[in-house]
Amino acid sequence: MVHNNNGFFDVESEVGKGTETLLDVEDEELLRDFVKTMLESVGYTVYEARNGEEAVEVYGQKNNEIQLVIKYMGLPRLSGGEEFYKLKEINANVKVMLASGLVEPSVKSELLKRGAKAFIQKPYEVHQLLKQVRGVLDAK
Repeated sequence: MVHNNNGFFDVESEVGKGTETLLDVEDEELLRDFVKTMLESVGYTVYEARNGEEAVEVYGQKNNEIQLVIKYMGLPRLSGGEEFYKLKEINANVKVMLASGLVEPSVKSELLKRGAKAFIQKPYEVHQLLKQVRGVLDAK
């Protein structure tokens, strides 16, 4: 961990700044707000969706702006897998990072095979999330 001159943890130094636009898909309001604040604090622009249907709608309207979708697997209205496939229909090259507390290994494996770029286990630490986001965005 890198600390700034005041002795506090310096997130930017460890994970870098971002300029990209992301879509955070999370049904828990507090977590969604927290993730948005953290991502925006290092320079990302963040759109939000509360469920799978909203995610598909927002991505359908803004996919030319959104470089990465961070999505929770256990969403209401449209399951994580269904939502993922609908996003792929809109843009076959969509970058999706999956987040979940519990997910069947076979489901996780299948989604990664079909093009999901990364998986992060909930609960996750801020620097872990920021580092993984940067890694997915920078990957070729």
